[in-house]
Amino acid sequence: MLQTDHCSKAFFFSLSFAPSKNRIQTDTPIFACISMLANAVGQALTKHMHELLELMFATGLSEPLRQSLSDLSNCIPPLLPIIQGMYSS
Repeated sequence: MLQTDHCSKAFFFSLSFAPSKNRIQTDTPIFACISMLANAVGQALTKHMHELLELMFATGLSEPLRQSLSDLSNCIPPLLPIIQGMYSS
């Protein structure tokens, strides 16, 4: 079973305490991990992604975030409208 509480806490911790100039270095492996997880389990991850998407967008736009969102939308098509909605707001 996926433990989203643990993932969310770890992700929030990395966002809260990472120095801003090193944030991309910190975020890159996190986003890569989320992409690999989506690739591995596919749509089974859908219900767990809503909270994580909010946290991901809170980091600000970056190339690692863009790549992860692209991977998520390819692996989990139902997330595409949600990602598009969050991106446009």
